[in-house]
This record gives sequence, structure tokens and C-alpha cells, in this order.
Amino acid sequence: MFDMLSLLACLGCAQATPLPMPAAPAAVDVELVLAVDISTSMDEREFALQRAGYVEALRHPDFIKAVRAGTNGRIAIAYFEWAGTIRDDAVLAWQI
Repeated sequence: MFDMLSLLACLGCAQATPLPMPAAPAAVDVELVLAVDISTSMDEREFALQRAGYVEALRHPDFIKAVRAGTNGRIAIAYFEWAGTIRDDAVLAWQI
């Protein structure tokens, strides 16, 4: 439970900084962007529930098994939130 709360806190508060470009891009099977609406139609409890759902899905054994079954066995994920207009400040920059 503590790990999930820590991750949710990071997702909710962190401002991503661009990562340095690696010497050679890592090969991935999928580049997944989680673009999340955080408009005023939702309250803080609903935001937390939504984030917890993403965390639970990404940790699910079936999801991990599917990722590992790919040719490269890994994916890249980016997560950002927006309300009204799309901003370019990712909450979680590209991770492999």
C-alpha cells in the first residue's frame, strides 16, 4: 500500500523534466501515452481512484506478462494530465 501511495504522490505532484537522450534509443514494443482528463468534473477522491486504477493495471500480472511476451519485452510509458487545454508538462516523462 505504501508503494502505491508514494507513486500516486509522485504522479500527482511531480513536474517532469526532460530526460537526456540516450546514445542509442532503446527498442520497445509499444510507446504508450496515458493522457488523463483532470477537469473540474472530478473531485480529489475521483482523481485518486483514477490514478490508483492506472497503477493497479500496470502492476497486474496479465499486463506484465503481455509486455514480456513482446519481441523486445518492454514498453515505454508517459503519463500526463490536462484540464481544458493540453499542456506539455508531463506528470511522468517517458519511462521504459
